[in-house]
Amino acid sequence: MESQEEDDQHQSGTNNEYDWISVFEKYRLCSVKPSPPKPTQGAWTMPLPSRARVYADECTKRPRDYWDYENYVIEW
Repeated sequence: MESQEEDDQHQSGTNNEYDWISVFEKYRLCSVKPSPPKPTQGAWTMPLPSRARVYADECTKRPRDYWDYENYVIEW
């Protein structure tokens, strides 16, 4: 329960910064720990290459007749 002094301050309409801070602390409306910093653009790196990148690399290692569908002739 609020003390008489705190009750008088809130009822009198004082709206200074200290009152808001005490309200936030009392009712835990804000987190105690600051949020972690957001990574800057380009700072995030993947631990492994993406699947698309791996498949693209594998396709370049294959011979031309493996992926050249337009010139492929089916032999029955």
